[in-house]
Amino acid sequence: MLNDHPTLRQCCLTGVPGFPLHPAGKPSDTWAKHLFDVHVPTLFIQGTRNKLAESQLLEPVVKRLGKYASLHHVQDADHSFHVPAGFGRNGADRYVISLDWRDSRVGATLAGSRESENKKKRKQFVGALPPKPRRTVNRNQPGGSYLQSTKGRNVDLKEAAAADQRFGEVITTEQELRKIVGPANRWFTSKILHRLDRSCRKFIAASPFVVVGSTNPLGMVDLSPKGDRAGFVRSLDDATLAIPDRRGNRRVDTFRNVLQNPGVGLIFFIPGRRETLRVIGRALIVRDHGLRSTMIDNGRMPDLAMIVIVERAFFHCGKCITRSNLWDYEGDWEQADAFSSAELA
Repeated sequence: MLNDHPTLRQCCLTGVPGFPLHPAGKPSDTWAKHLFDVHVPTLFIQGTRNKLAESQLLEPVVKRLGKYASLHHVQDADHSFHVPAGFGRNGADRYVISLDWRDSRVGATLAGSRESENKKKRKQFVGALPPKPRRTVNRNQPGGSYLQSTKGRNVDLKEAAAADQRFGEVITTEQELRKIVGPANRWFTSKILHRLDRSCRKFIAASPFVVVGSTNPLGMVDLSPKGDRAGFVRSLDDATLAIPDRRGNRRVDTFRNVLQNPGVGLIFFIPGRRETLRVIGRALIVRDHGLRSTMIDNGRMPDLAMIVIVERAFFHCGKCITRSNLWDYEGDWEQADAFSSAELA
């Protein structure tokens, strides 16, 4: 609703009308945990009679979110912003009140923070200001720039791809997709774990190779392969993994992404095994000496380690490994050998 307003789009502000903090009659703040992953200015608009968000619980939550979160109460309104007729106001009043408050309070908040580092980052990554033509790669910054450009236009990969006239039957909704592929296999979806069980930890301990997926703030996906002696990824407990960062080309694409967007995906391989293990979680970069000292290889201790807090894990069907004959390759070796390391570098 509020995000459709052009002023709010330019400010990169999230409007949250009637946020449900807890079930009716069961006051708590457990539904607020994901709010701490929101990194743009946020305006909460709540009715004072909202039975799904008691003010004495919501106000401390908004305060903990910091200076970029604000709370505005709509007097006498319920969760749906309905105001009883006896209070002398109609339902449309809430929008006028809220937008007037936004123009004065939120505009001042954003203007006051314009010179802060976070504001500068939002301008760089989200494109709050009209983009200027620039080179795709910033040669003064190792690994290039996050800001991708096509003919002077910043590319935000979170937006849907433009229609391509070469293709006449483009799937645009999940409903259309499900009509073709059918519902998800219940047996596989029932095997999704929220902790690493014994089988997961054994697989990780035997794996010498993992691919780490991450995304930057514009939705650009990076896939980083990491390999070492089997078991180089450590299972610290049933919900925490530690991955050493061995010295390489110093692009640190994954680390740069994690600093802005902590969500990561991992897929573990074991040579000769058709199954793979997929793990989804949130990452952080650490330098704890006690941890890094357990990751010494060939006399070298990694300077950094990436911790992954596991949120989902499951074993992936091995059909793709079987179809590709990945571990028993019988393809055209002459064609494969045609690419030298120098050409691929």
